[in-house]
Amino acid sequence: MDTRLRVGRAIAKTEEEVAPELMKQIKRHAPDEGPPAMSTDGKGAYREAMLETWGKVPDYGGRGAPPKLPQPGKDWQYLQIIKKREGGKLLRVITKVVYGNIEEVKKKLGCHTAYVERTNLTCAFHEWAAGPQDAFLLKGASFPSSC
Repeated sequence: MDTRLRVGRAIAKTEEEVAPELMKQIKRHAPDEGPPAMSTDGKGAYREAMLETWGKVPDYGGRGAPPKLPQPGKDWQYLQIIKKREGGKLLRVITKVVYGNIEEVKKKLGCHTAYVERTNLTCAFHEWAAGPQDAFLLKGASFPSSC
């Protein structure tokens, strides 16, 4: 991948709240394009948010019940990286291609979450460095520009 540019940021208590907001932000930047190739953890909130934002309900073919659920595009690329832990120890990493050709997706995205984890660590450090007197600001929308 040529870039690891972050095109959106949202702060919420759960991934289920953040994912739809991030997908809306991404769509605002490129309204005529589909979702970018992306990798996340294995929770599934981003898969649902992608379908909600870019998915299309197929045309009715005339047989059976008409389709109601949005379907992914043929060119979508999405990889989940699931880390299995026991206690504090990482046991194994499982990669699961949700959308796209397995080889193409793994080649384009890699099979790690290093960039996301680096960002999370940077934000955690900024929160720690701010100290308790500023911690209430960091729980809201007042993150340093690097986060």
